Amino acid sequence: MTSDSLQIINTGLISKMLLMDRDELWSLAETRLKGPKPERRYETIYFNGVENRGIEKTRDVFFYLFDQDREDAVYHLILDFCFEGERVPLDYYARCGYLDSGASCFSKTSDELIPFDNDPWDDGDWRFDMERFDVLTGRDVGRIVQSMEKNLALMTINTADDIPKVRSIMQRCYSDEGYNAAYIYDLVHW
Repeated sequence: MTSDSLQIINTGLISKMLLMDRDELWSLAETRLKGPKPERRYETIYFNGVENRGIEKTRDVFFYLFDQDREDAVYHLILDFCFEGERVPLDYYARCGYLDSGASCFSKTSDELIPFDNDPWDDGDWRFDMERFDVLTGRDVGRIVQSMEKNLALMTINTADDIPKVRSIMQRCYSDEGYNAAYIYDLVHW
């Protein structure tokens, strides 16, 4: 069973990436690509490209893809570099801490944060498969923590072990300017 989830997002880096030109984005990507290979699966082809073809060929592919569709190239780098840490699934009672709050009506959405043209090309075939999420503050995540603590016995997806994970996301939002939480909607069940 899938559910809505919560994950740290570096909104400060997203704002910078949206303004970067091709060479600046490649410089950022190259720095990450030359580092240790990540354990998680990334959205772009670049990590496998470096391993199989080398950095120069990977740069050529990046430039080609960027020149074909800048927004799609930037979006996939955002997925790779701006979502951090573990994605925590949220039980119904955890979600209610955020969604039942009137403050949730004022949260910024992914479409506002990443204002790309993602209209469908035709019947339901979207330009790129962009996850929909709300951008939460530490206060919003705090409401989720409170709801989890209050309704722990009723939850079927989350356990007591998930509360410190969500609390850690909340603390990161409060302590690091430019970081928020992404409340990621599971659109399959909507």
